[in-house]
Amino acid sequence: MDGSGSNGSAGNPSGGSGNNGNGNSGNGNSGNGNNGSASGQSFVLVDTGTITHNRDFFQYTSSMINQDAPKDWVNPIPYRDGRWRAELDVKSIGDNTGFPFFYTIIIKRCVVKQGEQVCGSKAGVLRMSIRVDALGENVGEGAVINFEKPFWDQYDHPPWDWTNAWRNLNGDVITTDGGKAFPVTLSMRLTISAP
Repeated sequence: MDGSGSNGSAGNPSGGSGNNGNGNSGNGNSGNGNNGSASGQSFVLVDTGTITHNRDFFQYTSSMINQDAPKDWVNPIPYRDGRWRAELDVKSIGDNTGFPFFYTIIIKRCVVKQGEQVCGSKAGVLRMSIRVDALGENVGEGAVINFEKPFWDQYDHPPWDWTNAWRNLNGDVITTDGGKAFPVTLSMRLTISAP
């Protein structure tokens, strides 16, 4: 599927910008609010609170996901044409040689291929990534559509179902280039905004 977001690589899935910024992290899920979109329509999709990564992958719990967030990102509001913004506050890291690292929010899905259900990377994923160079507040943002095919060219994926955009919201991944980052303690707040 073609999208307006950047596709990352296996080592550096930098779909979002790596700029450090002064985003305000917070706990608790919220509903619609103005987060800088022209239409004023936005919502918090994920708010992790303080979590600790002891390995690369972290599975979100249901309490971290705003269960009232819209799943249809086409109608009545075209969020799929909007922007994502992740406010990441890295509180501690196991070893400074772990910098830089990439913090990647992942939405996976399942599709039916030749009569069989295929899930995860083989079905295609959405990635929203931030390059992290130091402790403190890091902000990543980019186009909502950041579709990345897996690293096996033989798979052919049907289009993403934007009317059920985050049914398979999964978790996040920390990718380092050989550094010993873990454990990493952080909080993250992901906001989706309409155009």
